[in-house]
Amino acid sequence: MRSCFTRRARHLTIALLVLATAALLPTSAFAHFEGSMTKTVDRATASPGDVVTFTLTVTSQISIPTHPNGTVTDSLPAGLTFVSATGGCTNVGQDVTCSFAPPAVGQSISFTVLARIDANAAPGQLCNTSVMHHPSDTTPGDNSSTTCLTVVPPPVVTPPVVTPPPPPAVETVTPPAPVTTTPPAGGSSPPAINQNTRLTIVKTVTPGQALAGSRVIYAIVVKNIGSVAAKNVQVCDTLPDGVTVPSTAGGRLRNGQICWTITTLAAGKTITYRLTAVIDLDRSGSIVNSVCAKGGNTTKVCAKVPVSVTRAAPPRSDVAGVTG
Repeated sequence: MRSCFTRRARHLTIALLVLATAALLPTSAFAHFEGSMTKTVDRATASPGDVVTFTLTVTSQISIPTHPNGTVTDSLPAGLTFVSATGGCTNVGQDVTCSFAPPAVGQSISFTVLARIDANAAPGQLCNTSVMHHPSDTTPGDNSSTTCLTVVPPPVVTPPVVTPPPPPAVETVTPPAPVTTTPPAGGSSPPAINQNTRLTIVKTVTPGQALAGSRVIYAIVVKNIGSVAAKNVQVCDTLPDGVTVPSTAGGRLRNGQICWTITTLAAGKTITYRLTAVIDLDRSGSIVNSVCAKGGNTTKVCAKVPVSVTRAAPPRSDVAGVTG
């Protein structure tokens, strides 16, 4: 009987020592979190200049308090440029970091990252990977997720055919006697303006109302409505602030202007240029684009067209958070 009592007393003593030792350990010693990472993108295909939305979701399998915060990192690859993020995420260049408190078991927390496809992004597949980090997670195999989209050329929009207005009536006048000038040594006289050569220029834009970050297409139509060929015609489009162009459509870019040269434009002939522009994300209001044409034997003619720009609505603030 005494031996049984002694064994019980010894077991009780050991149990009390274990409890006393556990009481001295910090609560973080019992913390444990196991989570998984998933990532999606809002579209399967996109074109240069488009803004795409990535959704990063962390789901909890094990969550034993008390535990520290974890992080999700997303390093945007070449071809994407960071625009914005929700849920308290921060970025340094292409690297986006989001901090999270581990959710309860079976619950999730999500973040969104918006990125713009670069104007010079090559067609093909573009993939982006996100990684979840937590100091107590011991199963890293499900801590990263990759999603891909396909970059395709922008759709070709054919602007409506615009018939230029008829030229205004020209009064018959007796031209003044020509003035004889002596050209500078080694030079030559500038070509004379031929009254039988007249240029018209018409400019349109599609669409006339656009969102910041979207594309518009300008159509420039130059026509010789005179009876004599126009020589060495220079057509120059002055780019306004707030737009960029993926390509010059065969023109030459210099000092904020894209210029095309027409060596000879025969009487009655027309030439059309189409120029694609991407509106900056921070622009709103009216953007006016102007273009002028002048030949060596013609007077200068100009045209301009406005685009009404509206900023896209910002992402909803409640996109990030715990979901069931």
